[in-house]
Amino acid sequence: MESPEQIIGIVAIDTPLYVRVKGRALRNNLKVGFCKEIPESDPAHALLEASSVAPCSILTYLSWAPRMIDLFCLMKKTREVLPQVSIPTLVFHADEDELVSASSVKCFERTIPEKYLQLVRLKESTHFFMEMWTGICFIILLATFYNPVRSFAKTSTGSLPVTNLISF
Repeated sequence: MESPEQIIGIVAIDTPLYVRVKGRALRNNLKVGFCKEIPESDPAHALLEASSVAPCSILTYLSWAPRMIDLFCLMKKTREVLPQVSIPTLVFHADEDELVSASSVKCFERTIPEKYLQLVRLKESTHFFMEMWTGICFIILLATFYNPVRSFAKTSTGSLPVTNLISF
């Protein structure tokens, strides 16, 4: 990055620093890849809406392997640079996430100083699905995070004037 000093805050949404694929994730991906129709009430429908995955052959799925390798390389690199974070960081994590492990949250807590970290736990959300009320709160939190971050960037001292853990 050419000008890291221009970054005044970080918002991390279900950031995979560690991955744990639950059976539900495999089932939903297989449904999206191989079913012609998925009812809106099915949790796999949220995945279908959130991704560019379409019913395809197993060979197409295998062609994604290089991207998955890239993802794991980026996860490792991110874990290595996290201790250097010295700006306000807002982390959202869906407690029912079927892909991103709770170890990712622990990594943020372990490596980013408390004065920079605000953690928001989304209790009823998954990696691809968020209740409407949670979504509204999510937008409000992003808006309330913005002003303290701007103030923080102007002074470059002190800590975030927000609570460090919020749960919905």
